[in-house]
Amino acid sequence: MQNRYYTYSLEAATIPGVQDRETRVPLNLETALAALHAAHERIREQDAEIAQLRMAVAEVDRTNHFLAAELGQAQQLLRTFDPPVGISGVLQQEMQVIQRKFITPDESSHSAQASSSRQFQPGDRVPSPSSLPTPFHSGGASSSSHLQKVEDLPDDVPTLGSSGHSQGQCKPCFYVFSRNGCKFGRSCMYCHLNHARPKKERPPKLVRQECKELANQVFRNTPVAATV
Repeated sequence: MQNRYYTYSLEAATIPGVQDRETRVPLNLETALAALHAAHERIREQDAEIAQLRMAVAEVDRTNHFLAAELGQAQQLLRTFDPPVGISGVLQQEMQVIQRKFITPDESSHSAQASSSRQFQPGDRVPSPSSLPTPFHSGGASSSSHLQKVEDLPDDVPTLGSSGHSQGQCKPCFYVFSRNGCKFGRSCMYCHLNHARPKKERPPKLVRQECKELANQVFRNTPVAATV
């Protein structure tokens, strides 16, 4: 296909000094049509990309709505199954009453002492004396027997529970090392003696250095047996 040429005239006013001049400008239709087709293709591609972006935004909106609904349901379930503070306190008191009915005085005293020794951390608040377990068994006869044993304790034994300290048959008292101390005194059924392991005394550095030098000197002066 041959290129077609179109002729047009420029007005004389547009070109000073030129009157009635005819100019011929060649126009290539194939090049123009190809450029127009490429522009249309770019427009279609951009439209497709915009459509994909809109679909992605819509998907994100649906996901956000779904997550918001799930969060609302979870919060509703938490409000439904989480009792108020007052009710939880009443339930805790009821559980404590039930536990006291099935625990003997000796077991309750021992468990309170053991749990306190396990859970106490430096800086924790020490329980009041009214909440401390009693060291005596139930009954007046047992209390009088404990008082008689307290009077018979040697001076170097601080409490009834400390009598088996030398044989390793005692349990340490937690309250004696607290800020308020143990209110039971010598009648406490737990040991008030120190249960910390004694540290081994290490000789001074100068003594250790001299011993090391003597050992090296003896080793150097010892003759080595000849091998056969």
